Amino acid sequence: MKTITWDMAEQFTFPVGLGALEDVVTARVTPQWEQSEDGQSIRLTGIYHVAASVAFNPTESVEQVHGTYIEHIDIEQSTGYFEYALPLEVDLPAHKVTGPIDLKVQNLKAVHDGASCQLVWQVTCAFAEDVEVVAVSEPIAEVVQQTPVAVVQEEVVEEPLVAIVAEEVVVQQEEVAISVYQEAVDVQEVAHQQESTSHLVSAEEEIQQQAVAQQTPLNDDFFAELTETYSVLNIRSNPIS
Repeated sequence: MKTITWDMAEQFTFPVGLGALEDVVTARVTPQWEQSEDGQSIRLTGIYHVAASVAFNPTESVEQVHGTYIEHIDIEQSTGYFEYALPLEVDLPAHKVTGPIDLKVQNLKAVHDGASCQLVWQVTCAFAEDVEVVAVSEPIAEVVQQTPVAVVQEEVVEEPLVAIVAEEVVVQQEEVAISVYQEAVDVQEVAHQQESTSHLVSAEEEIQQQAVAQQTPLNDDFFAELTETYSVLNIRSNPIS
């Protein structure tokens, strides 16, 4: 159960014609309420019902003081009885309250000073609270199985090493075969280029031979057959030193 407490107090004054207040004979405060809920809070609305009997001394006069003025009071001889209602409002969180709510008034006290009296009390609100349950798991002992280390190393380590060596040999053989093939291709290309070049050389030699065969030496008869319009010009050649 969850319990919440708070204090309440109220001061009452009476008509000065009744005389000075000598004593508070009886006093009772009773909470009365209705409960409502809006989804977020639970609200208690009602009253604190106050009922008290007080004794006066009509031979003594007093001055009026501040407080809750009780105009209607039942007087029998020198004792008066009155009732009064004070507002009651309480808001509680809805997610915390899981059961019925109970309000109680405790430690009611009354004091007076001749012109007024004051009632002081404590309110206790009790309700069932929603408590979060936290599950605590016990530690589970771990069982470790020992396995032979030597056997595991022979099965896991040695077999992959053999497979890796075999792959390396295959890769090296493929690389050698590829390089030999490339060299053979290069030799064929060189031979083909040489054949093309030799053909060009033989064609050039044939052209030079034809040019030499077509040349004829010039003689004196050629100059004699020229017309009168042309004359022979002797050009002296100077040797180049």
